[in-house]
Amino acid sequence: MSQVADLLECNPVTVRDAVHRFTGGGFDALADAPRPGRPAQITDDDLKALGVLLDASAEAGVTWTAPSCATGWPWSETCAYRRRG
Repeated sequence: MSQVADLLECNPVTVRDAVHRFTGGGFDALADAPRPGRPAQITDDDLKALGVLLDASAEAGVTWTAPSCATGWPWSETCAYRRRG
């Protein structure tokens, strides 16, 4: 499982938990449970705009931009978008 975790760039515990959920309930069991707290404030349009910004930056040769500085979005939500890819 550590090799899979390395490929996915995540913790081996995350992989192990996903494997256990899958063997217990198939693909339907892999969905994350609802998370407590206030829902995200970033809309789908915001995410599309961020994607355009990152694509334009990559085409210009900029490999990393701090989108939260350019957009004013909370850093945690920006990171969540980057993980979704």
